Amino acid sequence: LAALRPADEAENERLLEATLSLTNNWAQAVPEEAARWAETLPSGPVLSSAAPTIVQNWNRYDPAAARAWAGSLQDESARAAALGALGQQ
Repeated sequence: LAALRPADEAENERLLEATLSLTNNWAQAVPEEAARWAETLPSGPVLSSAAPTIVQNWNRYDPAAARAWAGSLQDESARAAALGALGQQ
């Protein structure tokens, strides 16, 4: 990202925000499907930001499944973010 021009960084930030907004809406409706989608993401800021959004929404309906999914994430950053959103580390 260091090589990106400021305009590219701003565009990346807008895309991340849009993706997270869609993720939040999806996770509110069908968190299991949002979780399956997140599992296809590469490690990085989208996954690390989407994971806590998904578990926070999922936790409202099925706390045990949300905790299990958060703990199963292979990406360390995403797992820490998701468990942190649930108040666990």
